[in-house]
Amino acid sequence: AMVQQQATVIGSLQADLQTVKNENGAMRSENTAMKAELDTLKSKVDSNTQAVAFTVRFSADDNLNGIHVGGHAPLRFDKIVSNVGSGYDSTTGMFTAPVAG
Repeated sequence: AMVQQQATVIGSLQADLQTVKNENGAMRSENTAMKAELDTLKSKVDSNTQAVAFTVRFSADDNLNGIHVGGHAPLRFDKIVSNVGSGYDSTTGMFTAPVAG
């Protein structure tokens, strides 16, 4: 009787183990598919994303007296340190983001 009960328990555990293995296989397949989809989405975002940044300064700024900039007019910086994405126009002093966001 004891051996029969143990055999029943072992059979039940083996069935449970097989179920877990099947579920694990299905989850691995789904995980692989999701990783592929994520990679596809990342590449789309990377190809549609454009960095935009600029760093400018006035070359005449001596850090002690500053410079006179006037009032109510765009600041036209004469020293362009960086202009990633070409958003800053040194002629007009205006920054226009070339992409939404």
